[in-house]
Amino acid sequence: MLEQISRLKQQVSTLLQHIVQLQQQQQQQSKDKQQQINTLTQRYTQQDQSNQDKIANLQQTLDEQHDIHKRIYAELEQRQQVIDEQKERLEQAQRYHQELGDNYQKLEKSCADLRERFDALLAKNKELTQNIEKREQDIKTHQQKNHQLTQLNQQLSKKNEVAKNKVEAIISRLAKLGTPQDTHTAELQTLTHEDEDTLA
Repeated sequence: MLEQISRLKQQVSTLLQHIVQLQQQQQQQSKDKQQQINTLTQRYTQQDQSNQDKIANLQQTLDEQHDIHKRIYAELEQRQQVIDEQKERLEQAQRYHQELGDNYQKLEKSCADLRERFDALLAKNKELTQNIEKREQDIKTHQQKNHQLTQLNQQLSKKNEVAKNKVEAIISRLAKLGTPQDTHTAELQTLTHEDEDTLA
């Protein structure tokens, strides 16, 4: 009887250990499953955020394309308006061209007179050009002569000034002849000879 009880206790102990092991395994499995769930949740969140970003980018692209289409449509309307205006101008130009064709014969008749007048004006212009060139040459020659005369006048003015100074010096010394200040007779004679050479 005691042996049976001991066996039962051993079996119960073994059973309890087995139950504890099962609980530990279940807890570990539960942790693993929770970790997998968390990983999947994180991936789903990231994928959802990525999808939202893609959707936002796609919506922005669609909005931009819509704006581009609106601008293209507006530009097409403007170009069509320009084409219509050009058509109207072309029709006006054709009518104007017809009027010019009608007046061409009248204009052609007066062209001969205009050519003659033009030739006469051309000849007159040539004559005037020659006269102007001749006058410019004469002016240039006169300017050169005036320049030469100006230089000659300056040279003569300098010589006159020098002669004037020397004459004044001679007069001053002549006034001192026979006076106690008459100490430069030799110098006066030399100066007189120099003045004569300069005036010559």
